[in-house]
Amino acid sequence: MDIDIIVKSSKEFKICKNDEVVIKGFKPKWYSSASHFFFNNQTYEIKKKGFFSSEFNIFKSGKLRGEFVHNWKTGYSFKLLDANKSFISYSMKVERPNGWLKYDLLCTLFDDNNNAVLSLRYVWKKWKTSMQAEIVDSVYENYELLVYTLMLFRLYQQAQSTGAGMGSF
Repeated sequence: MDIDIIVKSSKEFKICKNDEVVIKGFKPKWYSSASHFFFNNQTYEIKKKGFFSSEFNIFKSGKLRGEFVHNWKTGYSFKLLDANKSFISYSMKVERPNGWLKYDLLCTLFDDNNNAVLSLRYVWKKWKTSMQAEIVDSVYENYELLVYTLMLFRLYQQAQSTGAGMGSF
């Protein structure tokens, strides 16, 4: 796993490959649920659809790029628009590879055809966390999907911390 994810606080994160920053992301205000990040000289924004909504829109340079949708049975997933204006859906599966007593998580992102796109490993040891990612298929050499997977993981953590059990991802 050669892609490191550095989360400094709940406000900002960095995605680094070989100690070089590829993507920087941040929250504009402490009370906001919106997130901004920059990639390939374009601005991306993840913003809630409404104040009481549990779904998010994804904007790329001000235009709708996709959305995070919530289903009570399966949890959160996201859909992205492709060049043909059709949606490609992605979902995430979370498992504990070292047993249920350890808080190490392995998150795998799947596309419509149930192909593994990338994996994200979350390790919590001695009150410190570390995250590393691995892109499984070179066709998907796209760090944009990694940011969306990070957002899915954050929504998963929020659901688990509230005890809501909002699906199994």
